[in-house]
Amino acid sequence: MLIVSFSANLFSLNFSTGETMYLGRIMKSESSFSAYMGDSHLVLFNFLAKSIYDIGLNLKLVLNLIACLWMLFLILRLKEIFGLDKIQTLIFTLLFLNFQSFFGAEFYFGSIEGKVFSYLSLFTAFLYAFQSNIVISFIFYVLSFYFHASVAIASFPVLIIILLIKLKFKSIFKTGLIFFLVSLPNLYYLIISNFETDMSKYEQNLMLKFIITERLPHHLYPFSEQSNNFFGINQEWVPGFVFMFFLTLLNIAIFKFYKSPNSNANNLNRVMIFSLLVFWIYVLLVWFFPISKFVIAYPFRITTSILFFTYLYICLIKKELTIKYQKIFEKIGIIFLISLTINLSYTNYQSQNISNKNNILLENTIIKLSPEIIFLPNYDLDSKNSYLNSIEINTNIPIYATYKFNTFFIKDTKDWKERLNNLENFYSENCDIFQDFEKYVFIDYKPQNICGNLIGQYGEYFLFEKTN
Repeated sequence: MLIVSFSANLFSLNFSTGETMYLGRIMKSESSFSAYMGDSHLVLFNFLAKSIYDIGLNLKLVLNLIACLWMLFLILRLKEIFGLDKIQTLIFTLLFLNFQSFFGAEFYFGSIEGKVFSYLSLFTAFLYAFQSNIVISFIFYVLSFYFHASVAIASFPVLIIILLIKLKFKSIFKTGLIFFLVSLPNLYYLIISNFETDMSKYEQNLMLKFIITERLPHHLYPFSEQSNNFFGINQEWVPGFVFMFFLTLLNIAIFKFYKSPNSNANNLNRVMIFSLLVFWIYVLLVWFFPISKFVIAYPFRITTSILFFTYLYICLIKKELTIKYQKIFEKIGIIFLISLTINLSYTNYQSQNISNKNNILLENTIIKLSPEIIFLPNYDLDSKNSYLNSIEINTNIPIYATYKFNTFFIKDTKDWKERLNNLENFYSENCDIFQDFEKYVFIDYKPQNICGNLIGQYGEYFLFEKTN
């Protein structure tokens, strides 16, 4: 539990940048000019978070505690199902929590977001599938789908292959059909939200291109004509593709040349071979259709399932390996991984708990002024990790739009993009853009701006009010 708590920064109550984006929706201003625009796809996560917030509990602490206990439950169940000893369990835990992001900048634990709970549900579904408990497995899979649909959809083939190894197709189909009906309300909501729009086909494609190539290229855009390598792979994606390529070769070699006396290890190898095949099919589809609605379903989230089984396989066959000085290497590795866990936890805690007196003074000044709205210079990529993104939930005053808080459905993207363009024009001293607002303040990095009167300087920020 201690290692899991360190990894999750359990006692850090301040929001990270990602948490501000997702948990902020629960605490946002009720104004129509809130930066949290459009509908959300995180149906169950939002319901859970709002329920906790409405009864007055600390939102992050409670959700973090639930996530940590769930992760602990997962590890203990995994230990029981696969017969891991204490050292194997410790190695799995340290690998699983410290090395999460190998492809598409994806992670599955350590931040309070909808996808974290979806991954916890998905991994639980996998474990029960290995036990041939099809009903409980599908219950957790449906939970994963309601927490974050794309996480569940990307790894659906993985769940099916596990069940096919353990059970007959007829049994899987009959039980799966019932749970498919349970999933229909969320599926209907997602289809309507994604495909019902007043935008023309051309406008939809423009918004798709913006989201994929500009806002989320680290998650969704591995290939580009501008890349200077043979396969057209964007530079930041190259290490991930190299890793997945060698992981594929390794699994094929193991399948062909090594049979473990542990049947669970052999089944894991079969699951990984199939999962890697699906992954490369996804890669081909993205390569042929780089700007498509298939891409914004985040298909590469299947790589987290592959990592989960890779770490588990390593721990299972550890005892079968006969390497000189193996125990010494294991002890050194464990000490290194524990040190890494503590160091990362301390670094993350520090970054989330820096108390900046200037920022607090800025927020208190804005609250006293009680403006109708706040405008921020957060309209481009450089502002993604800006402290200013948290101003709305800290003051309960709408901040109009930020580059960080993208919309979740294409139908809402056009309005969000227009707001970003309005902000960019305003900060280019086109002051009339927001003339319909009677009382507003705005923040700039420069001490002079013709659109307002300077109120004061707060660290690197300059606060202005509307010129009357």
